[in-house]
Amino acid sequence: MTNTAELVVKATIWEADAVLGVVLADLDGKPLPQWQPGCWIGLHVNGIQRQYSLCGDVDDPYTYRIAVRLADASRGGSSFIHDHLRPGHVITVGLPFNSFPMVPAPEYLFVAGGVGITALLPMIAAADRARVSWELLYCGRTRWTMPFLDILGTYAGKVSVFTSEDGNRPDLTSAVSALPTTTRVYCCGPESMLSEIETAARIAGVAVSAERFVPADVDHGDDLPFTVHCTESALDVTVPAGRSMAAALNDAGLAVDTACSEGICGTCKLAVTGGTPDHRDQVLTAQERSAGAAIMACVSRSLGPSLSVAL
Repeated sequence: MTNTAELVVKATIWEADAVLGVVLADLDGKPLPQWQPGCWIGLHVNGIQRQYSLCGDVDDPYTYRIAVRLADASRGGSSFIHDHLRPGHVITVGLPFNSFPMVPAPEYLFVAGGVGITALLPMIAAADRARVSWELLYCGRTRWTMPFLDILGTYAGKVSVFTSEDGNRPDLTSAVSALPTTTRVYCCGPESMLSEIETAARIAGVAVSAERFVPADVDHGDDLPFTVHCTESALDVTVPAGRSMAAALNDAGLAVDTACSEGICGTCKLAVTGGTPDHRDQVLTAQERSAGAAIMACVSRSLGPSLSVAL
């Protein structure tokens, strides 16, 4: 079964300043594959693939909805979508993939920065339907740049909006530090915001899941060559310094799907059956990293001379 589909653009909507909403549907009006909060789809546009969070209704089987912010330094994805994608256009779309799953919890704190609200909107709807306690802290430059304020306005008393133009910024460290340890934090936005939340959550013993626009800037030291033993295909593949594990495996004829190639989407996840991974992704939780049972092959490497994976 292919992991892509040809979908038609049903509508484009200006959700906010420099934020374009896109509604996609099957060419023949058939139901689309189901998805859950936290899922994203990959749009193949202008010769590249870009990932965008699904922000529509999970109970709508006929459309996918995304919102795309025009990046200040677009590499051809968001600018093409804003300038050229219009209703009636047919595009190739990578089907829903979830690297940011919503874990059941008795209460939630959601924190969004700008267009990061797209990843959280379906989670907010799910939490509200489940009648569990939740709160959203939504930050942006101005209200004009913040999509879906109209939808969020229907959740009376649960949404706090902060804009930098008003000098209004939440104290995220205090907000997270005051949470009960049973609370689950979900956040999506700029790196400075996510780092502050993750630091406070680690000290407070609160579980946090973060969705990043770009990988965090972390110095992992020099790359060293290592060997990957693929248990299912009985092949040993050398990963040289300066080349990714995913690229080396694909060169050897072993198909490893990649989308972001930056360790932020989770598409290239492989099961580890031996050895110790050198985790360089932004997808796995601290507990998953400690367990060492999975690796993101597009960026992560091995801490030893060899690693075994189920491939």
